[in-house]
Amino acid sequence: MEEVAMKVVFDLHPNYRNFHQKIDVCITNLPVYDQIRNIWQLHLNTMICVGGVVTRRSGVFPQLQETIYRNYQKLTLQESPGIAPAGRLPRYKEVILLNDLIDCARPGEEIEVTGICTNNFDLCLKTKNGFPIFSSVIEANYVTKKQDLFPAYRLALEGEEEIKRLSKTPRIEERIIKSIAPSIYGH
Repeated sequence: MEEVAMKVVFDLHPNYRNFHQKIDVCITNLPVYDQIRNIWQLHLNTMICVGGVVTRRSGVFPQLQETIYRNYQKLTLQESPGIAPAGRLPRYKEVILLNDLIDCARPGEEIEVTGICTNNFDLCLKTKNGFPIFSSVIEANYVTKKQDLFPAYRLALEGEEEIKRLSKTPRIEERIIKSIAPSIYGH
């Protein structure tokens, strides 16, 4: 996808290459939404959309890919509390974030991830079980937060009306300036 996007953009705008050498294509609003609990082998190498709560986030590491380093980070995405059936533990999936998706979510945030479900060879599980074990991970293409992080800063209707009323008062600028840290400014 990225190669096609780069070709189209560079053909239409040749000077764009002077600013950016790479174009990342992000896919959002995927019409199919899967639950973490329902991801099976038939989802391997397909694009899926899942949601959940971030429970863990690794640091940012360099990853070597075809002689080029890129940023790499892992998230653990767990089923949202209301999704898991009663009496069952919530399931989780590892999510791999690359490039500009690094640090897009913090533990405790509820997010939705669109990405490709791939498998990952786990040497520890092979040693323990005696046969090859593959775990599935999601290589994120797009991440969005489900909840607003700052609901406390939203203005109530009364607050909006008060601001509109104050905006019509004379010398409002001076009142605002005098109200900002008066002990520092000596007012």
